[in-house]
Amino acid sequence: AELEEHRRRSEAVERERDQHMEASKRHQEGIQRVQTEVDSHLTKLEQHQKESTLLREKLQRADEEKRRHQEQLEQLQRELGQLRPNGSAAASGGGGASAAVPAAAEQPRADSEPPSAEPAKQS
Repeated sequence: AELEEHRRRSEAVERERDQHMEASKRHQEGIQRVQTEVDSHLTKLEQHQKESTLLREKLQRADEEKRRHQEQLEQLQRELGQLRPNGSAAASGGGGASAAVPAAAEQPRADSEPPSAEPAKQS
């Protein structure tokens, strides 16, 4: 009887151990799933960070180009203003020069308009 009791306890302990091992295995699988998800999210985050850096650099280049164009436009407007007081420049191309000034003056506003509107003003 004592031997039978000992055998029953031993089997119960083995069943409990097996249950714990199965639970541990399920937890380990869950941890691996979560780790895979975390790795995937980190990879996506790194990709987004690289894209963001590239876009930021592209924006800086576009801003620099815009600044250069703006400076060039202002220089051309100054040159046009210097030509206007001369009677010959005003008389020979007065209509064309005055028509070009409003288009040039509207250039800063073109930044807020769609790009398709810009070529129409230049032609």
